[in-house]
Amino acid sequence: MLLHRLLSAAIGIPLGLLIVWRGGLPLVALVTLLAVLGFQEYHATLRRRQVEALREVGFPAIVALILGAALLEGSDLLFYLQAVLFIVVVASLTFHIFATVEGSRVASAAATTLGVVYIGFLFSFSVLVRQLQGPTPEGALPFGLRLFLLSWLTTIAADTFAYVVGKTLGHHPLCPAISPGKTVEGAVGGLLGALSVAALLGTWFNFVLWHAVTLGALVALVGLIGDLSKSVIKRDIGVKDFGTLIPGHGGVLDRFDSLLVNMPVAYFFALAFMR
Repeated sequence: MLLHRLLSAAIGIPLGLLIVWRGGLPLVALVTLLAVLGFQEYHATLRRRQVEALREVGFPAIVALILGAALLEGSDLLFYLQAVLFIVVVASLTFHIFATVEGSRVASAAATTLGVVYIGFLFSFSVLVRQLQGPTPEGALPFGLRLFLLSWLTTIAADTFAYVVGKTLGHHPLCPAISPGKTVEGAVGGLLGALSVAALLGTWFNFVLWHAVTLGALVALVGLIGDLSKSVIKRDIGVKDFGTLIPGHGGVLDRFDSLLVNMPVAYFFALAFMR
């Protein structure tokens, strides 16, 4: 399992770095692909409980949300996002008036809306962060690229330190009813790892140190909440992983659960304190 995790990371991280560095259309295409695959995993998993997350609504809504994040800004973006989410709710309800769906229609409509928000809306922040404009010292990388790399690499550090420390030193369960493998020691290790990496990257990327360290702490804590929230969904459905796409990690939603919530954190933190 550890070997599979390392091999996946050895391939995925350099490829991801290259695409993030390039930005633009390649990043939008990658984020859209991951989000659509994530919704497919979500759809397939929920069907085990006879809950239908509607792909007919979810797929186009996800593409629309990510394209909107790439092409619009300011009040235009806000209006667009509100319109898309409104259409998702109406489309989900309308579909169930005319179509036959196994199980509860209310659960299906709610699951569709949740899937679009949890997967499509949250994934769109990866594009928003990369495009964000802010203070950029002469000769430095663009603000959005530095913020994306700081958030992403700190998230990876938190996950990695939590996994290693938890496996080697973990004795006290953190949330045994939700995720028996999570330990207090692992959570502390993830936090310390995130703080250390955030401080190093913050200095390297010419961010104010307290900005970088505070964001590192938020990434570790909110990322843990994202991980545990995913565990709640999986435990409720009765599955170990959402998929098998990424060897050693599971599916898209298993691998990117922390990043899904951390990119919005980075975006709003930057708007509030770093610009």
